[in-house]
Amino acid sequence: MGGVRVEFRNKVVSTKDGTGIYFLSETITSPTLARQWREVQAKYPKATLVQYDPAIAGTSVTDGSNVQYDLSDPEVIVSLDADFLSGASFPGFHSLVRKYAERRKNPDRLNRLYAIESTPTTTGLKAEHRLGLRASEIPAFTAELAKAIGVATVEPPTYPWTEEQKKFLAVLAKDLKAIRAW
Repeated sequence: MGGVRVEFRNKVVSTKDGTGIYFLSETITSPTLARQWREVQAKYPKATLVQYDPAIAGTSVTDGSNVQYDLSDPEVIVSLDADFLSGASFPGFHSLVRKYAERRKNPDRLNRLYAIESTPTTTGLKAEHRLGLRASEIPAFTAELAKAIGVATVEPPTYPWTEEQKKFLAVLAKDLKAIRAW
């Protein structure tokens, strides 16, 4: 018995070495969870860990390095269901809060914070613009936003947005297009 080998949609999944097995996790900041992942890697060396955080969904880092946020410079900040201003478990929380607060002290350099979130958070309460959506709606809204600013590579799913949601999307897209940071 050398493990299980299964073909799934022309992909091989093997419990012997972890081929084709993926683990989905938020960013690992816990030493215990990091140790547990190392133990899994030792047993299944070809298994893949995918770390997902709503705040960085859609960003890509091709060299494998960690994404580092810097809120001291952006004109517009978009938070997608991420409470980065109060979540001590959020990667880089203290630095984010400090840099966000420093920027807000200078009236000549005020940035704008848009929060799209499924539950009220400190980040949403600090935002100049907040839109409450169901958690299941946020990926579709994000795809619509990407399309609206011209960076979408796929057509977003059709969704029955309310007039308020359409207006929020239009204002946010206009604000992002004005700075053209990508």
